[in-house]
Amino acid sequence: MLIPGLIQVIVEVGKAVGAEGLVAGQVVDIKSEGGNGTVGLDTLQYIHEHKTAALLTASVVSGAILGGASDMEVQRLRKYSTCVGLAFQVGLFCTAFDACVSAQFLTCMLCFCDYFLIQVRSMI
Repeated sequence: MLIPGLIQVIVEVGKAVGAEGLVAGQVVDIKSEGGNGTVGLDTLQYIHEHKTAALLTASVVSGAILGGASDMEVQRLRKYSTCVGLAFQVGLFCTAFDACVSAQFLTCMLCFCDYFLIQVRSMI
């Protein structure tokens, strides 16, 4: 007997690790290395949404689907886990830079935090 939601979970995880998720993020990440050293906010967001956030979202959403969550609950958890994935990356950025924090980095971090807050507020 097939577990309810199992096919949906397989599709979810496949998208997260495949050409629509992790692979796409990794390609952009690799292409952005070795350039002039400046990576724009849109590029950073794309990379982290398709890598860290995609994997976190797949695990959260998979648990919700297998647990019998409604479509609305799954969508809310999808949005929340994407934001948590981006917030995690902001935390990594903060720990990667000790005393040498540039204005560009601070602007980037503030934009990520602003994005996170907007997304969380829209769920309430």
